[in-house]
Amino acid sequence: MATDLNTKPVEVLEGQTLADLAIQNFGSIEAWFSFAELNGKAITDDLYSGQVLQYSTTPNNKQVLQTYTDNGYKPASATTVPGQEQPDQLTGIDYWIIGNDFIVS
Repeated sequence: MATDLNTKPVEVLEGQTLADLAIQNFGSIEAWFSFAELNGKAITDDLYSGQVLQYSTTPNNKQVLQTYTDNGYKPASATTVPGQEQPDQLTGIDYWIIGNDFIVS
């Protein structure tokens, strides 16, 4: 991926997705697709901590971008972290099956 004068690097933090980075660096989720395309990624690709991506220096929503910048917001909404071990079986009421795990009497 070539860089040009209209892009800057951004380092991925643990748990960040392309959507998080789009909001953080463009001020809008609408930039998700163009951000992914700029970096040769699919919008659902997993990212890893320390990975460096490029983003356009032209914000979509200057007010949101300014709020994120001023407050140091770094969203990280990934539900899984690449390389992190996942449980063999998901538990809790969200995963119970009536008559199997969740017994109604």
